[in-house]
Amino acid sequence: MLRTLLDRMKPPLGPVLGDAAYAGRRNVTYVAERGGEPYFPPKFRWTARSHGHPAGRRMILRYRHHLEVFHETYRFRANVEGAFPALQRHQGPFLRARSTVM
Repeated sequence: MLRTLLDRMKPPLGPVLGDAAYAGRRNVTYVAERGGEPYFPPKFRWTARSHGHPAGRRMILRYRHHLEVFHETYRFRANVEGAFPALQRHQGPFLRARSTVM
C-alpha cells in the first residue's frame, strides 16, 4: 500500500512519516530511492545491520543517536492523525470515500 501511495507523488519526496508497520527495510529503501527521507520508528529490537538496505541503517542510527531530530520531524504525524477523527466527528458516520480504488 505504501508503494502505491508513493508512486502517485513526484520525486523528490522529502520526509515520509509513518508508524512502525511501514518500517520494513524494503519500504525504507523504496522511500530513499524516490528521494525521500524515511521517518518510521524502528520495530522493537531492530539492529542497525543493513542487510543490503543502507537506508534502513541510516534511519535506525538517526533514531538512536539523534532522537531529538527524529522526533522534531516525526511530531508532524500527530497533526495528520488528529485531523481524521475531527473530520469524522464533523461529518458523522456517513463519511465515505468517493471511490473504492485508490
